[in-house]
Amino acid sequence: MGNQSDIENILNIISDGIPRLYTLELTLTNKCNLNCLSCIARRKNKEIAYIPQEELSDKQWIKVVEDAVRFNVKEIFIKGGGEALYRAKLIDTLLTKIKKNNISIGIITNGTLFNKNLIKHMVQIGFDDIYISLDGPNARINDYLRGKKGTFNRIVKNIKLFNFWKEKYYSDYPHIHFVPVLSKKNYYVFDKFVLLAKKFKVSSIQIQPIQKIDLSTTLGKELMLTTHHKMLFKKNIEKAIKIAEKNKINNNFNELISKKIYKDANFNDVTDKFVTKNKLPYFKSNFLKVPCFHPWTFMSIEIDGKIKKCNVDGSKINSYNIKNHNLMNVWYCKEYIEMRNQFLKGSLMNYCRHCCPATALYIKYIKERIKEQIYQNNLK
Repeated sequence: MGNQSDIENILNIISDGIPRLYTLELTLTNKCNLNCLSCIARRKNKEIAYIPQEELSDKQWIKVVEDAVRFNVKEIFIKGGGEALYRAKLIDTLLTKIKKNNISIGIITNGTLFNKNLIKHMVQIGFDDIYISLDGPNARINDYLRGKKGTFNRIVKNIKLFNFWKEKYYSDYPHIHFVPVLSKKNYYVFDKFVLLAKKFKVSSIQIQPIQKIDLSTTLGKELMLTTHHKMLFKKNIEKAIKIAEKNKINNNFNELISKKIYKDANFNDVTDKFVTKNKLPYFKSNFLKVPCFHPWTFMSIEIDGKIKKCNVDGSKINSYNIKNHNLMNVWYCKEYIEMRNQFLKGSLMNYCRHCCPATALYIKYIKERIKEQIYQNNLK
């Protein structure tokens, strides 16, 4: 959520070699109210089989957060295999505990299930970042891609309410971000996205390419950009970049049209190019050679308490469940150590090929900033 804080955490690890659980990701539910065309969970136009008893209870999630406080976690990110705000009451309880202990908190949401009291509380308490999965700058495009009419208008209504309370309490928080999935249906309207962001005081737009796993499905292929679409996307995004710069709206537009990844019509080679090949020069630690920093900074807890070393499905640690283990036990377990050792050799796990393109781009960005800072600090 915070670029500079991510960089500082990595520099601390480089300095002393100690892995620090910086980001804890919580997946609260797999239930969802939408039927998004780009969602791998609903790609066959069916909802995930929702089994409430498989989810951790409110009490168990509260215990996880209390454990995170003791383990000095710096940020907690809430998401859902579905829509996290199906557990809005739990989130309201968790955010009080999280912010009381000066931990940053973010959430990825479709933006439709906020209620008035939760919005007010999030502003009052200084909730940090809200990432809204908005796929179109108007109702026609967004509601088609999100699979439900009225979605766009509900999102806009909620953003307006956030802005009302932010003005009321003279607060800049929470920062609101748009996270659209790039597809054949919206590649030509990102200049309109920027104008919408300006209108509603949105902090950034972070475009998410469709994941490679989706492109093997019927719906994935229907949304896939052709080379011609990509040429038109580049023209539109160049226009969007100028508008965003003028209005100081952060974005990842330049990364998406950089020459290094532009050859691939759907940007799915970003993992190979930027995770496996964009290794830092050797300075004073083998850690600088690793293709990804997640094993030293990140943990994800699934709805049933199972644990992943990153947000790719293949990274699950089958022998551990947060119901029976605390964060420290898991953080120093054999599976984490093996992954760190493999990465120190410059090798990835087999499942890394399914890394989210946006995550791969962010790793590239962080590596570039670290390289700059190391030079500046004369840490060669």
